[in-house]
Amino acid sequence: MQSEASLGGHIIVGGFGHLGGRIAEHIRKRCLEVVVIEKNIDEVLRQRVVFLGCELLTGDIADERILLEAGIRKARCLITATGDDRANLEAAITARQCNPNVRIILRLFDDTLARQAELAFGIQLSGLLKQAPSGGVGGGGEAVKVYTCKNDFPRL
Repeated sequence: MQSEASLGGHIIVGGFGHLGGRIAEHIRKRCLEVVVIEKNIDEVLRQRVVFLGCELLTGDIADERILLEAGIRKARCLITATGDDRANLEAAITARQCNPNVRIILRLFDDTLARQAELAFGIQLSGLLKQAPSGGVGGGGEAVKVYTCKNDFPRL
């Protein structure tokens, strides 16, 4: 891992599951630097991260120390792509406190939590209902709601 001082303008992707892995791959194809944070990494995932040319940190995205090690103070963007709404929201709040200018893309599954975040932080969320592929996010082909922010996460 590069030192925090050498990082800058990079993108942090929290979670390297199906969605996070595809996001990291998409970003790397555009020759942008990516730091991946994943709590549960096995050798296959580790090799995929290395193959993509991403930096890897093992830990919890909601942990401020991990975000600081990933260079959140100089990051261009944080993408929370874990399957844990609470961890995603905590990471977004912590990231904003560490770097008021970082762009945040927040993944939330829970409709109630999404509405609460919308009201509490003054952000606008648009829900998009998608059919998850069998074996993909959400498992066997059931509907998954994906939220996208119409405006950025607020600066705290």
